[in-house]
Amino acid sequence: MESKPIKLTPVQRQILEALANGGMLTLDKTNSLSVNGKFLQPITREFFTSNKLVTRLNKASDIKSKGNGYVITDKGRAALLK
Repeated sequence: MESKPIKLTPVQRQILEALANGGMLTLDKTNSLSVNGKFLQPITREFFTSNKLVTRLNKASDIKSKGNGYVITDKGRAALLK
């Protein structure tokens, strides 16, 4: 049984494309995620993580560690192709 395809908004698609091109969602001191200067709304963050479109680069290290953040998953790349 195939799962329902994930529909992306233009903003969600733009963010996933930035991640697919080597970007990383990083957390700042106000607990906000951003990629290339574009901040995510909390609902977008929840959408990405609950649908497993992004994952932490290094799960053993704290998300606030320098150089650690969220990167796109294979499922996220597949959602971009649709």
